Amino acid sequence: MGRVKMNRKLLTTLVLGALILTNGVTTTYAAGLQLPGDGKLGKLGDEVTDVDGGKTKAKQELKKEKDVSVKIATKTEVKNDAASSTKIKHEGKLYVDGKIDDMWTAEVGLNIETKTDNGKQSETEKWEMENVWLEYQKSPEFSFKFGRQTYHLAKGLYMDQDGVFGGKAIYKLDKNNTAEVFLGRDDQDRDGVGIKLKNGKVTATPASNTTLLEVLNFAHKLKHGSIGTYIAKQDRQDQYGGGTDKFLGLYGNYRVVPNTDFNFEYLKNNETDTNGYVAELKFGKLKKVGDYTFAVDYMDVDKELMNTNNYTDYDSQISDPALGFKGPGVTVVNKLSKHSQLQLQRWWGRDKADQTSIPVTKLILYVKF
Repeated sequence: MGRVKMNRKLLTTLVLGALILTNGVTTTYAAGLQLPGDGKLGKLGDEVTDVDGGKTKAKQELKKEKDVSVKIATKTEVKNDAASSTKIKHEGKLYVDGKIDDMWTAEVGLNIETKTDNGKQSETEKWEMENVWLEYQKSPEFSFKFGRQTYHLAKGLYMDQDGVFGGKAIYKLDKNNTAEVFLGRDDQDRDGVGIKLKNGKVTATPASNTTLLEVLNFAHKLKHGSIGTYIAKQDRQDQYGGGTDKFLGLYGNYRVVPNTDFNFEYLKNNETDTNGYVAELKFGKLKKVGDYTFAVDYMDVDKELMNTNNYTDYDSQISDPALGFKGPGVTVVNKLSKHSQLQLQRWWGRDKADQTSIPVTKLILYVKF
């Protein structure tokens, strides 16, 4: 596919304008393992890793050629609930990012989402400006990103959220140790508000909940893997008085044998004294066209580990945090071309309250050009 050239002043103006316009606009919540500074490609891109070297390579290319990178991802999810009603959700994301100069990078991201509930015979459609940020990086040791952004942590059990307004600072202490601080504010209704299309007209819905997010994350690279830990806080402010949850997380990955990796994330809520984990054994590597990976996953999440499922990448499995989730899943990824790959996920879990089956199927296509 071809490359897109763009005037750097125009990109700067576009991003700054979008930052102003979206500062008070709400969005819906936003998924391998990620160390601070790895630079994943947004929520759908986070679920589909190692496309053409990932964002790190893309940044190197942008710095060298002064180009703009365009990334497109689509995801279709099918889920059956306890009433045997089929729910279908389709998302399309368009990200445009580029190098403004030697120190600044910018991105603007658009999300389009449709939901169909066959049981209720209803369909909704929503368009929203999702990610609008500026990133400053003068040296490889330090970077700072400010604006409405995707924040992904570890495997996404605790956090994989699009459209959080805030700042993220990453400091590489040395070649093996990295520290990260994230402070964000998320204003939105739990059921998803923002800019919506209703009968062909654009309408705006005010936020009814505000959550202040704080994360302190530290990661250490090992000879055959990595390990990390984080402490996090969610301070909810709403019409019911809100509340505060404090979390402790541990994550890591290890190369068992060539082309076989084990990775995990463990999460504990210190306020509710509950915990959960997700673990994965992945085989294969995506190097050339036609390559594929196969992963076996298992997740066990206590009831009420989270106040809301909107921040976790596993929001479909943990459809109701009061019920929890337990069960296996598999993920297959195929590298279709140099710039695209296709992913299929399937989960067979049950909730931990009444053992109701929760099958989840996801199909994700990712393209970068």
